Amino acid sequence: MVEVRRIDASQLPPIRHAVLWPSVPLDSQLLPFDHADTTTHYGAFLSSTDSEPIGCLTLTREAYKKDLPPFVADIPPEDQYQIHKFAVMQEYQGKGVGTVLFRYTLQELQHTKAGPVLLHLDARVEQRGWYERFGLQVLNEEIFIKKGPTGTGQPVEYIRLGIVVI
Repeated sequence: MVEVRRIDASQLPPIRHAVLWPSVPLDSQLLPFDHADTTTHYGAFLSSTDSEPIGCLTLTREAYKKDLPPFVADIPPEDQYQIHKFAVMQEYQGKGVGTVLFRYTLQELQHTKAGPVLLHLDARVEQRGWYERFGLQVLNEEIFIKKGPTGTGQPVEYIRLGIVVI
C-alpha cells in the first residue's frame, strides 16, 4: 500500500534526477517555485516508516500562462494550480504509485479549496493518455519542447492539459 504525505523540497532532487532529467546535475534539479509559499510537495512512500519517497509531485498556485479554452475561462488566476515535476522511480512505475499520488493531489484540492479550481500541467506527450484517463483535457494543442530545469537537458515534447476540480 502506498502512503502519500507532504515532503520537503530537499527530498525531490534524487527522484527528479533519476526519472525526469538524468542529464541535469543533481544540484540543479530545484527551481525557484520549489521554495515558494504557494508550493506544496507530495511524496509517495511504500510504508509509513519509510523516509525516502519513491515518487514525488509538486503543486503550486500558478496561473495558466496562455489563453484559456471556454471550459475553464471563468476560473480566476488565484484559483489555478499547476503540477510540476511528477515522477515515480522506474522500478515502481506501472504499479499504481503514480495513480495514488495523482488522486491524492486531486482530493487535496477538493478538500482545501472552496469552489472550482483549474489544475493544469505540462505533460510529456508520451504520458498524455495516462492523464486523459483522469479526465484531463487538452488546454492548447501546441506541442512544445523543454530541455530540463536548466535548459541543457535532452529535448522532450510536451502538451498542456488541465481539469476543473470541484
